[in-house]
Formats: sequence, C-alpha cells, structure tokens
Amino acid sequence: MNMEVAQKVLAAYHIYPLHIEKITDNVYKVSDGNRDYALKRSGLNNEREIQLWRYTYEQAYNQNLLTILPVYLTKDGELYAIHNQHVYYLTPWLEGAGVQKDKSTIEQFYRVLGNIHAKTRQVQTITTTDFLPGFQEYASYCHQAQESLLGFVERFEKNRYMSPFELSVCTHYRDIDYSLKEINRRIQQFMDIGEETVPWTLNLCHADLQFNHMLKTRQLHIINWEKVRYDNAAMDLAAFFRNEMKHFDAPSEDMIDLFKVYMNENELTKIELNLLAIYLLDPVPYIKKLQNYTERRSAESMVNQTKMLQQTYRQLRFGLKWSNYVEKEYELLELDDLES
Repeated sequence: MNMEVAQKVLAAYHIYPLHIEKITDNVYKVSDGNRDYALKRSGLNNEREIQLWRYTYEQAYNQNLLTILPVYLTKDGELYAIHNQHVYYLTPWLEGAGVQKDKSTIEQFYRVLGNIHAKTRQVQTITTTDFLPGFQEYASYCHQAQESLLGFVERFEKNRYMSPFELSVCTHYRDIDYSLKEINRRIQQFMDIGEETVPWTLNLCHADLQFNHMLKTRQLHIINWEKVRYDNAAMDLAAFFRNEMKHFDAPSEDMIDLFKVYMNENELTKIELNLLAIYLLDPVPYIKKLQNYTERRSAESMVNQTKMLQQTYRQLRFGLKWSNYVEKEYELLELDDLES
C-alpha cells in the first residue's frame, strides 16, 4: 500500500487526509485534522473469510461487545473498501495504546475474552464416534513420537561433538519425554468419556490471539479479527498461549494464576479443559523440527533452527505446567466434591 492507494481508499469513507503516516507495510495512520484513523490493508482473501470477518462486527453490535475495536462504515454503508482486489478497513487510531504483559493486562484480557466467548456461545450435540477415531490415530502418533525422540537423542549422543541444535534436544529430553507421557494420559482420558453424545460449545474465536493484537486505553480492545472463526473456546486459548509462551520472558505464572478470571466469565467444562491441555502438549511441531534437521530439509541456519526449537520447547513446558494446574484446580477438586 502506498500513499496514492491510501488516498483512493479513504475517499470511499469521505475522508480527505491532511497527513498520512506509514506505520507498517499494511497499516497507515491517517489524520483529517479532526480525528486520527488506522487504515489497514487486510489479509482477507476470499468471500468466506470476508463473511466471517463481517459477522464478527455484526455480533459485536448485537451483543454490545465494545471491546472488539469497531470499524468505520464507508459512504455506501460497507464495513470495508476494495481496491485492486485488496480489502481495506478503517478503525479509530488509539494513541499510546500498546499493552504491557503485566497482571493488570492479563486479568483484563481474560475478562474481555471470557465475555466475548460467553456472549457468542452456541451449544450443539455431537456424537463421540465422530471424533474418537481421529483421537485414536493421534494417540498412536504420540506413542510413536516417544520412540522417535529417544532415537534422535541416542543418535546425537554418539556424535563426538554435538551441534547446538543436537545439544538442545538432549537437554530438553527429560521434559519432552514427560510431556509425551502426559499427552498420552490426557488423550486416553479424553477417549474414556463413556458417552455416545456430548454437548459441544462453539464460540466466536479470534484464532490468532496475542498481546500484539490488543490495545489498551481506559479499556482493553482486541483487534485484527481477520482469522476469525466459530470454534470451541479452547482453540482460542490454545492459540493465545502458544503465541505468547514461545517468548523467553512470557509471564507464564501469571497466565496460570489469573485464569480463574476467565473461568468466572466463561466456565469451561472438564472435557474442554482436558482438550486445551492436549492442544498445549501437542508434540508435532517439536518432532517435525527434529525430522527437518536430521533430513536436512530446513533452509534455516543452525542458529535459527536452534532458536525455533527452543521456542517450541518453551511452549511444551508451559503445556506441562498447564496440565498440572488443571488437574490440581479443577479435576482433583471435582473428585473431592464427589467424595464429600
């Protein structure tokens, strides 16, 4: 997007800018002398994506979800403008609205997200035979992954001088092996539901939650709903945790300690909590990085491969902490209630 394109798109909103500032390749800050705006070239590529994105703002209006940052209407009453086959939309510009990864923000985020999930909740019934075969296949993969992981470690340890990547794998082995045992236990627990049908909740899910998609003034807003879909809330939470837990300075303890704030807004069932633990313990990204390394399929440098492996390791370590937290706070608590 260049200045000329930005001016043509803004004309669809009857906005004649006095100043346009490029923020990123896809975002411009626009001022018309009275207000500041953010003009975004979206990544929406097809009609289905556009319709889901449009539905987000219909839900925000109908459910009074003020924490979904609104978009302006064009002069034709549309939520977006199209120029050269690209979809553009306009939102308010919130000055100095970046967020800090502190307890206050995390607590506010959980409250906001829980409210969105709760207000957009739809419940349907699904039969367990529809998803159990897939979980059985996944369980088989996870069991095989344990053997594969041990094989990689034994192979690396035979090298007289291990590369940084190989040394990292050997250092990670204990935690990754434990995470594989934990996900196998969780999958078996999921498959032992013992019911022919179960209620299944669908919620409006952002699908790419991260602190970079939040703005905070007097209240917290969630932006960039371009990957939105209707899915179980556990999927949205899993995406958020995976996006954030790869960073070395991620506030993992606060994420866990404050999760009750979310549960007060939108309480997940035992099945959903178990499913969230399974998502967070997923070994596929880690194992694929090992395979790409040993088969020399990665075009990344040794430094980048080791860095990405370390990020995946952090995600799995958080998954272990999360699984322990869920068991202690919700599953064992439920057993205590039954015994009493």
